[in-house]
Amino acid sequence: MRAAGRSTVVLLLGVLVLALGLAACGGVREESAVAPSAGGGASSVSTNDSADGARESAGAAPPQAAQIADWDRRIVRTAELTLTVQNVEQAIAAVRDIATAQGGQILTSSTSYNGDYQSAMLTIEVPSDRFDPTMSALRGLPLVERVDHETTSSQDVTEEYVDLQARLRNAEATEQRLLSLQGQATRLEDILALEREIARVRGEIEQMKGRLNYLERRTSFSRIDLQLLPVGAGAGRAAHEFDFVRVVREAWDASMRFAGQVATVGLTVVVFLWWLWPLVAAGAVYYARRARRRGATPGATEV
Repeated sequence: MRAAGRSTVVLLLGVLVLALGLAACGGVREESAVAPSAGGGASSVSTNDSADGARESAGAAPPQAAQIADWDRRIVRTAELTLTVQNVEQAIAAVRDIATAQGGQILTSSTSYNGDYQSAMLTIEVPSDRFDPTMSALRGLPLVERVDHETTSSQDVTEEYVDLQARLRNAEATEQRLLSLQGQATRLEDILALEREIARVRGEIEQMKGRLNYLERRTSFSRIDLQLLPVGAGAGRAAHEFDFVRVVREAWDASMRFAGQVATVGLTVVVFLWWLWPLVAAGAVYYARRARRRGATPGATEV
């Protein structure tokens, strides 16, 4: 029993000594970690160390996209839609009303004509949460005869967005650190080196802000490329006219276009060679007089 008690006491003493040793090691490490900050009153600044630290802090961007909740994801949604409508002009007005009602707008609009038929191309921008209702409203227009083509696409840019945010925070912290070092620098070469580094970091900050603004806009608003085609654009004319009439009309139009092109070329040549025409006129007068003299010279005498 006494031997067992002594063993227990020895074991407890060993554990206590080991714990004290570990605590002492931890205290030494904490002191060594705090020591550099306590002696930071030097007047000179190491530019290379600051620049290297700036690059490391600006470039470090831990991946955080996996921590983003589903409701906070950044999705770029786009669509292409082709509709055959009864009246293109009325359909354009209806599409504009739909975009306005959904809180969006028409970014671009172009109209083309092929004979008596009109078609239109529009780019619509609506809030992302109104993308599906807008598509349904466009397909359900009373003027729509049929949906010829429809494609939708989604691009998840959450990881890029979060990464840019982290890099931007690091870059802004780096800029503040460099500005603080610049105020402490005394040597000219250190000041110039810090100014170059600050300019570089600020350039990266502006680029990241621009990209973030672009992603913010594209994920907050969705775009729809809409094409409007008239009913019977390919066969409506042939149903009311003979092929002979159509061919004659097209041939006449082509001949008139050709005649106009020939007249344009002729007038261009006449105007461009204005300096040549006086020489041509002088030569013509000279040869006419010479021919007249030859005709007036008697070749034989009459008896």
